[in-house]
Amino acid sequence: QPLIFEDLHYLDHNPSIISLILLLNLDLHRQQNTRFPFKSYYAEHTIWSLEHIHAQNSDMKDINLEHWYKEQQDLLAQTTAQDISSEQKAQISQALEVWNAVQTAETLKSYVELQQQYLQNVIEQRTHKLDNLCLLEKRDNSVLSNKGFYKKRKAVMDLQKIERRFIPIATQWAFAKYFNPDVEDFTIWNQKDRNAYRVALIQCWEYYQEHLFTTAASGEQA
Repeated sequence: QPLIFEDLHYLDHNPSIISLILLLNLDLHRQQNTRFPFKSYYAEHTIWSLEHIHAQNSDMKDINLEHWYKEQQDLLAQTTAQDISSEQKAQISQALEVWNAVQTAETLKSYVELQQQYLQNVIEQRTHKLDNLCLLEKRDNSVLSNKGFYKKRKAVMDLQKIERRFIPIATQWAFAKYFNPDVEDFTIWNQKDRNAYRVALIQCWEYYQEHLFTTAASGEQA
């Protein structure tokens, strides 16, 4: 069946999403002629969970405001007339620019209130979509917590290099932005990064649908 991203949501299809992202990891190893480390993946007491690449609830005290501003710009750039009216979008954009010019608690509050009023559903859907999810051990979720993307990226690198944790290759690639051939900014997870990750997931699904599932259905040897 075609992969319909909109039907896969973090809160409703957690096991299915884990399976699909695991398949992507297997496929990346296939492309590189390397073996997937099943022993590490299925190690005793290891529990895998979904990690939001862009945090679902970033703590303003733990994020870089310059990065946060760019994330808000990216969010507004992707909103359409189906999400909010042009007047509402202009109102939110203006509030964001006022905050950027005069960064006070009051101007931040004004922007956040408008964002929650008009974009709460958009943000929720954007946060929990497949192109914002990767695999990570459950015990390491607390390490990344609600950090911004740039800090999460460093934390993932530290887990692998310093703590010697097994980090699935697709998770490494997502935070290193290897899926995107034209990286513009390493500080945020923007729409171009999401699109590139989405393409990789879809291509992976289509490959196995054609080469494995179809062969199995026909009764031929894979």
